Amino acid sequence: MKTSMKIFAALLVASLAYSRQPSENPGGAASSSASSKESGVSQNVLPHYPGISPFGRFQTLGFVQSVNDNKDYNTRLYLFLKQARFGVNGNYDDVKYEFQLALGGEEAIKTSPAVALSLLDLDAEIPLSSSFFVKAGQFKIPYSREELTNTGNLQFADRSIDNLAFRLGRDVGAAVYGNSGDFTGVLGVFTGGGRDIPVSYLPENIGVPMTVLRVGMNHNYDKRVFNLSQSSYNAANGWAFFINGLYVKDSKVGHSTAMNVKSVDKSLLLDQNWNPYIAKSPIVQGTLWQAGIDAAYRTALNPAASLSGEVELNHGVFTNSYGTVQTTGGRAQAGIYEKPYELAVRYAFIRPDVNFAVTGSTGKTANLFGNSDWMHQVTVAVSYYLKSDRVKLTADIPVLFGVPVVNDPVSGAYVVTQQPDQVTYITTAAPNTATIARQTVVSAQMQLQVIL
Repeated sequence: MKTSMKIFAALLVASLAYSRQPSENPGGAASSSASSKESGVSQNVLPHYPGISPFGRFQTLGFVQSVNDNKDYNTRLYLFLKQARFGVNGNYDDVKYEFQLALGGEEAIKTSPAVALSLLDLDAEIPLSSSFFVKAGQFKIPYSREELTNTGNLQFADRSIDNLAFRLGRDVGAAVYGNSGDFTGVLGVFTGGGRDIPVSYLPENIGVPMTVLRVGMNHNYDKRVFNLSQSSYNAANGWAFFINGLYVKDSKVGHSTAMNVKSVDKSLLLDQNWNPYIAKSPIVQGTLWQAGIDAAYRTALNPAASLSGEVELNHGVFTNSYGTVQTTGGRAQAGIYEKPYELAVRYAFIRPDVNFAVTGSTGKTANLFGNSDWMHQVTVAVSYYLKSDRVKLTADIPVLFGVPVVNDPVSGAYVVTQQPDQVTYITTAAPNTATIARQTVVSAQMQLQVIL
């Protein structure tokens, strides 16, 4: 964390110093401001140089939870610096770029198989015409409305459990995107191994790179393809409907595979502590495909109020020569905004695979569910915009139904939708073997967000 804060301070000082240099491009300031708003960070207060806009965001989260803990107290209380982001975006002539770091508690450091670095985005958008572009570098994979929504523009403190089952996060690759009237499409090709992969020249048996297609109609709803918003603050009326598709055949790299060594943003289908086949020895190449639809709508109720809604449905399948796991999930939400308040309610679900299982270091394998009963989540949230949309206080109450909870006799209870990898405790040797059972878990959260 000390190293991260030093990096953050150095970049902030450099950006502020550079921003005070005399302007050499009188027309660049407008381009910089537009780029800043498109990135989901509105009305930046950090100084900027024409063509360059530094931005930042932090979120603090207070969290109380009630769970049936066989060892310790059933009620927990947490306080986190959930996010600390710093970035720069802008344009060089007609080429747009973005650079973003994650410096807060969201970034887990891993020593094996790789280190999760703090770089989130580093990409450039190159125009092919007035309405078609190529985006290249490291950025979000264009699949799922919820995953593409900017964290600062959610109506809730967190994404839903549907995102847990299908999230893809960021990767290195390129995408072609654009629109013709309301019709909007994006086609991307990515490595499939995730973000921040260290350079290493290993033996390889290449499969099919991750190929993603997202096409649909966008009628004045989404301002950008890769950076969406749920918030209705100063948002226009409109609607959108998209179809998502993804296919990848894993590549054998060294002693493992690209998908198997993915260190962050792993969906349940790619988590070796849920998918018993992806890391089974000897390692073999598998395939993953996902398909989904999503839609959104917003309309004015009166000059000061609006109603919005989103729905999404996803299905994914992983298969290799050892077996197959698949899951289905979805969400539906609605919000009412009347300045300075926004009230939202959301329902989400996951239908888990009966084959989800975990294998421990001793070789013991334990099934996680034993059935395919749905996991449900119902969340009610209210947001208060203290100062425009740059300072927002969000309080929400997420309730989980039928979610598996691991009770470790040494440490206590883990809610696996929040700590998916802690299922390994159920494979430990007696007398420390944990139990796993479905529970109803009630939480309450309070989040303060400030955008710089």
